[in-house]
Amino acid sequence: MSLMGLPNELLLDIAEFIEAEKDLSSFVRTCVRVNNVISGYLYLNNVRKHNNSALHWASSFGMIETARKSISQGGDVNETFDGTRYKVPLRARGAGNQSPTADAGQNGNVVYDSFQSMMELLLFCKKSTPLIQAVLRMDCNFIKFILEAGADPNVKAHDGYTGLLLLTRWQPNLTALKLLLEHGADPNLTSNYRTSPIELAVSDNHEDIVRLLLEYGADKHFVDARGMTPLEIAMKRGHNKIADMLRD
Repeated sequence: MSLMGLPNELLLDIAEFIEAEKDLSSFVRTCVRVNNVISGYLYLNNVRKHNNSALHWASSFGMIETARKSISQGGDVNETFDGTRYKVPLRARGAGNQSPTADAGQNGNVVYDSFQSMMELLLFCKKSTPLIQAVLRMDCNFIKFILEAGADPNVKAHDGYTGLLLLTRWQPNLTALKLLLEHGADPNLTSNYRTSPIELAVSDNHEDIVRLLLEYGADKHFVDARGMTPLEIAMKRGHNKIADMLRD
């Protein structure tokens, strides 16, 4: 009897006896009917026996449909993993400006001007989550998807950095920042070194981001590790428009 003639229950029984994930994947691809019957089990098996690696991989490369299938089979959207194994597509443009710029689309590379900045960001991959991976790649589509799927917007990575802190420090993108804030990101959460989003935004003279953070409840009286408030930082650096904003 051919595979086409086997009942669904028997196809699933066969799948359960296949240990290696690559062999199970090959089995799924034998024909359309097997794919239709077994594909869900493929993701369930990945969650149960392979540490949710399909979701980790999908978040590292912006594969929303793969992530959706994994989550539907119980994939944990907040699970911490070592993202360096997936070689997140970050690349340095060259030395120079210490404030990186990013050029990223879904499945595209994020290009940082500073090699040092890129290497610092790779540290955050060591203790990553699907949301953190999407933030590091500046993938707004995946950020939105994973937040709507239940990802914790306040999850912390290396050194206690949240997605909000990562975005504010390395790639100030209003769309991504607003997505996080709209889904409950706390604008007052700090890193392990008492670094806050508003401190970073004020220091780098990002008026729009300061305004956005204040709109969502950032504490303009926050005192950083050096004992300085955002207003004092703005005045010291000559960021007069931000200083006026903080005085209001």
